[in-house]
Amino acid sequence: MKTESDPAKLGVRVLPSRAGRPRAIGGGRLAFTLIEMLVVFGLIAALAGLIIGAASAGFNKRIRSRVQTERDSLVNAIEYYKQVKGFYPPDNVSNNTNDPVMNSLFYELTGITVAPNGTPLSVLGAAPAPPAVFNAAGFVNASPDNSETKNFYKTLKPGQYMTITNAAQVAFTLLLVPYRGPITPNTWRYNSSKPAHNPDSYDVWAEVIIGSKTNTIGNWRD
Repeated sequence: MKTESDPAKLGVRVLPSRAGRPRAIGGGRLAFTLIEMLVVFGLIAALAGLIIGAASAGFNKRIRSRVQTERDSLVNAIEYYKQVKGFYPPDNVSNNTNDPVMNSLFYELTGITVAPNGTPLSVLGAAPAPPAVFNAAGFVNASPDNSETKNFYKTLKPGQYMTITNAAQVAFTLLLVPYRGPITPNTWRYNSSKPAHNPDSYDVWAEVIIGSKTNTIGNWRD
């Protein structure tokens, strides 16, 4: 009759099975299996996605906050103008032009000195602009005497406005939005003649591209 022999009793060394275990590299360090590596890579990709998403959301929030801050400063300047003059600054929506982008807010809020030859000069030293550029007969906040003009927008900084030259080689200055929008340069829109959102006062707003969408930030919404 045939019997089974115990290998240990016969002096045979039995090596433990390595089935299901990581393989050793060079007899030392254990290597990861393919499944383990895929799990690690998946976790890293998920964490990277969360970090990038949070950073993007924070960046977009900062953009919106900065535009809102400058909008509030502009609104304060316009309201100050109204308090002194008794009416809001003129726009470029009347006379059937309907152009809220091409407005004279920069000149009306900062003041114009009229030279002896009739040339309007910006109190802040920006390029002079003929009122006709804005479809107007003249500027309201203007006088030959510099002491009679008033700067209603004293917090305005040089980076917040830009002088532009049109196709007719006429230079004029507009108030800039602090971030890119659907037009370049991106400027503040203004409508005091036919405001759609604030019928008793005026609409002032910016079109800003945040992420992949164009957002409207105005004095009636954020």
